[in-house]
Amino acid sequence: MSAHGPAADRTRTRRGLGYNAAVNLLRLLPLLLLACAGPAGSEYQRGTVTQPPPAPARPGVGAPVVGQPGSATAPLPRSPNTRVLPPSNEPGLWSADAPRAARKAEPPVVFDFAIPVPDIEPKAIRDYGSLCATSVDDASRFEDIAKALNRLSARERACVAIRSYLACIGQLKDHLPRRIPESQRTQDRQGLARHSQHVDRAAVTACAGVDLASPELAPVHSAIGVVSMHTLADWLTRK
Repeated sequence: MSAHGPAADRTRTRRGLGYNAAVNLLRLLPLLLLACAGPAGSEYQRGTVTQPPPAPARPGVGAPVVGQPGSATAPLPRSPNTRVLPPSNEPGLWSADAPRAARKAEPPVVFDFAIPVPDIEPKAIRDYGSLCATSVDDASRFEDIAKALNRLSARERACVAIRSYLACIGQLKDHLPRRIPESQRTQDRQGLARHSQHVDRAAVTACAGVDLASPELAPVHSAIGVVSMHTLADWLTRK
């Protein structure tokens, strides 16, 4: 049974007014939002949005650091004190301040003869020298070569030793293995060339009056060369 009378009419009237008010509010909502946006809404429409000013930088931020371009700081004066270094085979970081602190490298020894090498050389060159000295000196382990060396005079032994050593250095310089980087091989070749020149000048004195082509010296010199080159080849072909 439906409700009739003045009370029901008033209820229906209130509901109709609420619905109309809600519809009108929804229609006015875009205008209200545009009004709230204010000038910024107009800037977005025109595409000219004003950026807020940047925050003030803290003191020292962005200033040039000492040593960088734009730095006006004067360089610090060097200390007059010298650095006292312990003996070392390698020229260290401060080697220019104390060049005498580098210890003289021990020369390679072949057949009890010390090969005259430069006092200070890069470690790589010293290692190559040790390799050749070992390769040549190992030849004396063969009985026939050891007997032939024992029959030679001290001067002849020294000449055979230094010339065999130089032959090994020459082979090593011309056949450095490719497992060594190219830039390092170039430096090592240059270092070995200087090393060879130094030793060759000493060989002139050591071999004065000695004929390596004589029947007594030629066979032993040749045999030592064969043995040392075999040992050197094993190192060159190593992976």
